[in-house]
Parts: sequence; C-alpha cells; structure tokens
Amino acid sequence: MNRLTKRCIIIPAFNEENHIASVVEGVKRYSDAHIVVIDDGSRDLTGAKAKEAGAFVISHPFNMGYGVALQTGYKYAVKRDYDFLVQMDGDRQHDPKYIEKLFRVVESRECDVALGSRFLGEGNFKAGFMKSIGIKIFRFMIYEFLPRGMIVFSI
Repeated sequence: MNRLTKRCIIIPAFNEENHIASVVEGVKRYSDAHIVVIDDGSRDLTGAKAKEAGAFVISHPFNMGYGVALQTGYKYAVKRDYDFLVQMDGDRQHDPKYIEKLFRVVESRECDVALGSRFLGEGNFKAGFMKSIGIKIFRFMIYEFLPRGMIVFSI
C-alpha cells in the first residue's frame, strides 16, 4: 500500500451497544484504516461505545434504515477522498481478520470491488433453510446474468 493511500472502514449499526466495542476493537487489531461507525438512530449507547472504542461516529437523529446508514458512510468516504473502503456490520457477523485481504485484492487492481462471504472458503457457517434457498437463487442469477468476463472468486 502506498503511504498516501487513504483507507476507510464503515460500520453501520443500530442498537448494537453489546457488540460495537468488540467490533471496533477487532477491526483495529487487523487494520490501521480510519473506522467510521454510522449510528442509525440507536436508542441505546451504540454511538458512545463505538467512540469509546476509538471509532469516529456519525449519528442519525432517528433510525433511517440500513441502506441509508450505508449511504451515509459511503458519502462520508467520498467527501473525504478515501481511496479504498471496506464495509463491515456492527453485529460481529463479519470477521475482521479478512479486512487486509479485501483491501489488498482491490489495491492490487485484481478487481474493482471485492465482496467477502461467510459462505465461501473456510469456516463452517450454516444458513437456515430459507436463507439457503435464497442463496441458491441468488447464486444462479449471478452466474446466469452477470456479463461474461466478470470474475467471481474467493479470497
């Protein structure tokens, strides 16, 4: 990574006071990127716990939904000229040990966007029945309708 490259990790969170500090601390263990938690109108101490753990916090005045929280994070990163961004969840479902792999594959220009998945590669995450059906449908749609030449791989 170039020393001048700016990296950002956005973490949308809603009522995650029990998890957000450990998420931020886990991210800090694996990356020196700027950590931004978007507190989506939580009615608990999510924002305070995230700030206490070392994250920069943007707070919505009320819950606007996951998509708006993500949009807030992406807009923040664009306005501050970040070169690379990783999106994590605030509920400990994303393992921060893969952050550097995600940054590396995009920074090396192997691809423009890298998506992590707990369903690919190592690990033993098991989805419920309905989620498994949805994954199979989505996988079919990706391979059937993505333009040829797009690369889908596991890192």
